[in-house]
Amino acid sequence: MPGESEKVFTSWLTSTDRIDHAVTDEAFAAQSPEPEAVCGAVITLAPMEAPPGPCCARCVAFLNARESLRTLEQRIQPHRHRRPSWFARVLHVGGDAA
Repeated sequence: MPGESEKVFTSWLTSTDRIDHAVTDEAFAAQSPEPEAVCGAVITLAPMEAPPGPCCARCVAFLNARESLRTLEQRIQPHRHRRPSWFARVLHVGGDAA
């Protein structure tokens, strides 16, 4: 499957400030004592006995945005809805008059 390699696998981990952050598996493996969350925050992990806290709003927003842009082209393309140039609009109007 072409989009399969682009998936991001995350786990929600509670930080010492009692906020749950989404951390990718790669970031957790590479930076285990203090991994970087998808929102960019470097977190210190709370003990496993700590109750879960509220989810980080920036992590949720990042994951929602990533989910809404399915293809790589959509993620790279800076302007998804581009207005036609004035020249293209003039040519289009002229073509309808026939």
